Amino acid sequence: MDICAANQLVIGGTLFQHRDNKGTWWSPNGLTVNQIDHICISGRFQHSLFNVKVCRGADIGSDHYLVRGRLQIKLQSVAKITAKRHDVPAIEHLRNSSKVQEYNVALQNRFDCLVNEVNLEDMWDNFKQTVTDVSMEVLGKRPRKVKEQHLSQTSKNLIEQRGMFKRRDPTSNVNRSAYSKLNKLVKKSCKIDDNNWATKIATDLEEASKKGQQREVWDKIKKISGKKKKKVGMSVRDKDGHFITDPDSQKERWKEHFTELLNPPLSDANLDDLDGVPSQPSFDYLSCSDGPPSRDEISYALKKLKNCKSAGVDEITNEQLKYGGSALVGQLELLFKNVWEEEVIPEDWLNHIKKV
Repeated sequence: MDICAANQLVIGGTLFQHRDNKGTWWSPNGLTVNQIDHICISGRFQHSLFNVKVCRGADIGSDHYLVRGRLQIKLQSVAKITAKRHDVPAIEHLRNSSKVQEYNVALQNRFDCLVNEVNLEDMWDNFKQTVTDVSMEVLGKRPRKVKEQHLSQTSKNLIEQRGMFKRRDPTSNVNRSAYSKLNKLVKKSCKIDDNNWATKIATDLEEASKKGQQREVWDKIKKISGKKKKKVGMSVRDKDGHFITDPDSQKERWKEHFTELLNPPLSDANLDDLDGVPSQPSFDYLSCSDGPPSRDEISYALKKLKNCKSAGVDEITNEQLKYGGSALVGQLELLFKNVWEEEVIPEDWLNHIKKV
């Protein structure tokens, strides 16, 4: 009461009348009931609180009951951005040699049917669309990850039975005794399920290690250890150290920061001394007589690509290029030759945005 009076708070449980008991805690012997859990709200928003009720049906194995409040607050509407989900091919199937051979044959047949385009943008669009379509046809769509269920059906049935006794009269000795027994069985069954899940993850980890699948090994280690990536905070401060919450103001603050960082004040250094420094070519191994990249150079560059990297705006991963075979190398050779002669690159190559 003193805290509410000092901070001008209103106890929501005292504003609404209900026929059932407002008690939020029952003693283990079922003889004592107290209202010790509350929902407090500022007096300024008192009329935004529509109802406060004790829910005896919610069961989490505790002697406290859930206190539920219904609140309505008018907030500023924010435009919701709905991102379209793109189907991603199952790139992991390219680890199978038979799938790689099927992928190469499909690309060869599809590229043979293409009409030789003169426009660079059309050439790149046809190449990109062909690689994407063949990948989806041969490799299939990557299934979405389904969250693994730790609890068995036995544990779920026990939890459901425990919830039934939770909703019954807590003053009855029979109900309290049955609830206590079921609560012990639930804890024991859940512990067994957790041990079985950890054993399964460890077995999968050993199998992935034997096959040399280091990416799966580290994924399993992170899952079983419970380590997750820390979320990067979006808080931005102004020059005085105050937080900025408005998105537009945050963008202006970032603009101001990088403008000052990348445009420092001019110093008094004498730049005339740099005139006597001889210029050095950036690429010593290139000459005016060099031509466009050859097939061997393209094949060598594709082999050097690393796996398991994010795709760019073209939505083509390194594996789709790396295991494309001679047909894909031939199409890249024609594309690079056109770029070399026209001295123009496709518009997608100017965008280096990575999708995460």
